[in-house]
Amino acid sequence: MIKAIKDKVVAVMMTREKTRSGIIIPDIVQEPQAFSQVISVGDEVTVIKEGDIVVTHIRAGMDVVIDKEIIKVLKEEEIYGILNDKITIDSLIEIELKRPEEKSNIIQGPGSKIIQ
Repeated sequence: MIKAIKDKVVAVMMTREKTRSGIIIPDIVQEPQAFSQVISVGDEVTVIKEGDIVVTHIRAGMDVVIDKEIIKVLKEEEIYGILNDKITIDSLIEIELKRPEEKSNIIQGPGSKIIQ
């Protein structure tokens, strides 16, 4: 994978699968904030640690695609906060890329992931 250096944080992009009340959120109306799970931190990072779920601006950092996962490389200063709400954390799933011909499958089962 990628190891963070200096003041950088490497995180896997995530999206909300459902709301607090259990309503499933279709991919086409996903929320604009970006949730990510931290997988590596540089040695100059002071507050964030591996495993944290962080909130960033959707356009923050640099996106890298590795093995169909969207990996964000961020500066520590681009992270707005650490998510502590268990209900929201439990509703998150990793974003996984699919080929364009698979995008038409709107209704999906548990664990399915599509971004456009």
